[in-house]
Amino acid sequence: MDNTTVYVTFTSLPFGWVLAAFAIAAVMGFFASPFARKLAILIGAIDVPRDDRRVHKKPIPRMGGLAIFIAFATATMCFYPYLGSAYFGFLGGGAVIVAGGILDDKFNLRPLQKFSFQLVAAGIAVASGVRIDVLNNILVFSTKEYLSLGWLSIPITMGWIILLINAVNLIDGLDGLAAGVASISSLTLLIIAVLLNDAPSAILTAALTGACLGFLPYNFNPARIFMGETGAAFVGYVLACSSVMGLFKMYAVVSVAVPLIILGLPIFEIIFSAARRILKGQSPVHADKKHIHHRLLALGLSQKQSVALIYGICVILGAVAVLFVLGQERWALLLITLTAVIGIAFALKRVNATPLALYRKIKWWIIGIRDPEAAEAAAQEQAEAEEAADAAEADSVGAAVQEEDKKEEHEHTEENHER
Repeated sequence: MDNTTVYVTFTSLPFGWVLAAFAIAAVMGFFASPFARKLAILIGAIDVPRDDRRVHKKPIPRMGGLAIFIAFATATMCFYPYLGSAYFGFLGGGAVIVAGGILDDKFNLRPLQKFSFQLVAAGIAVASGVRIDVLNNILVFSTKEYLSLGWLSIPITMGWIILLINAVNLIDGLDGLAAGVASISSLTLLIIAVLLNDAPSAILTAALTGACLGFLPYNFNPARIFMGETGAAFVGYVLACSSVMGLFKMYAVVSVAVPLIILGLPIFEIIFSAARRILKGQSPVHADKKHIHHRLLALGLSQKQSVALIYGICVILGAVAVLFVLGQERWALLLITLTAVIGIAFALKRVNATPLALYRKIKWWIIGIRDPEAAEAAAQEQAEAEEAADAAEADSVGAAVQEEDKKEEHEHTEENHER
């Protein structure tokens, strides 16, 4: 397919308008956040730390995502003639997600109830034209460069949207984490959209980046308001849909791997969490305290250090994605290699272990045990305790038997004496 039929150039849309979309969203996000906080307090949408999974120690208002939605919708509505026919359906699906998020932030909906809102929102987006129609062909022995999905585009697109909604929700565990990761991912999508002259995607991602950055001053540690389900679900929805409306449509230039790299951390987190829970015989949606941010805190990092480290990982993934789009695969692979080496060296120093011991720790980490040596010591201690209990019980039984024997012997002596 000729590239001129795929992309919308900036000849009809000055680049300054993209900056305007960013600025409008940032300003609206900043001034709408206090309003969202007051509304959350008014209706009782408060996150109370009732279990040890919560990192915060005092009640914090949720529903900050309402400010992000207001900012995003305001900015994009200013430029809707350039966003295509799918825009209003896409925004309508976002409104459904926000409605479900507000209900969850207030009433703590069950997983199936939340999934119902996600399914409806994804269906509206797909019905409006947000679809992954064509993918790069990953089949080695096929002569076709691209795969046309046909009717499979509907379930695949809906699955992608729902996956990203829940992936962003899973990483929303520390102050400023989800909003910051979303900002970095959206900014990467914006850079790629500009490089490829894709005006609609540039508008959408500029608005999302601005909305998240406008909200962040209220969400940094110590947070005055949380995104809540309202924000995490909406941000995941927008990231998924904007990648479908942009990168997945650019199959002539951009590999399907690019959006997977950009959104790699939240995608890894949801797959990692589901696999860990299934291996332990639990439901994939079972809540636990073994997410990436929890594990970083367990290593001794502070909240701010953990968030900064995850930000750094997302920036590196974004840089790798941009290098791939620019055709600089060697530099991208070099960056990945250097990052991996530095990460391994940091991990070895942090846990003070040999590479083999680190491998064992990581292997056990995957199935939910933080320290295999501690687990082995605990098992040995339990076995010793059981042996001690058995020995004590045996001694007690023996003492009782001896006492009974002495009693019988005493009675027998008294009978002989009477005789």
